[in-house]
Amino acid sequence: MNRTKKSKFHQYNEEALRKAVERVKAGGKLREICRAYGVPKSTVQDRISGKVAKTSMQMGPDPILSHECENKLVEWIENLAKCGFPIKKGELLDTIQKIVRAEKLKTPFRNDRPGQKWYSCFMRRHKNLSLKNAESLEKYRAQVTEEFIRSWFKGLEMFLNTTKAV
Repeated sequence: MNRTKKSKFHQYNEEALRKAVERVKAGGKLREICRAYGVPKSTVQDRISGKVAKTSMQMGPDPILSHECENKLVEWIENLAKCGFPIKKGELLDTIQKIVRAEKLKTPFRNDRPGQKWYSCFMRRHKNLSLKNAESLEKYRAQVTEEFIRSWFKGLEMFLNTTKAV
């Protein structure tokens, strides 16, 4: 019989962690409360002592760019894709480099340009994005019809109207 080892990380949710911290702060017994909520004792102790200031259960360091900046990037990438202009990996990294230089951000990037590790972590954080390879031009041209072009422009017009309203 083949048994797979179940991960021991985060077998509790943020709500359980929050409640456990509140009850311990209110004077409850740490060990009993942690057992009841299924939260590791050291995790609750770290939150109470201030050793871990974050309220989220995210492991590892914060992203180099702010969450707000990353969300704007994701929105920009999705909007380009909706208009029929999917962005390539190199174009994304060039854009990040321009942002870092324009905003004069301090980053560990060499020449202010993110590397493969940053890119793979970014894609892992934003699973709704995917890298698409462009099809060969001949195949694409063969599929283009007047109806396809009219449909594309209609979609672009709808997109521009929705972004104008916002």
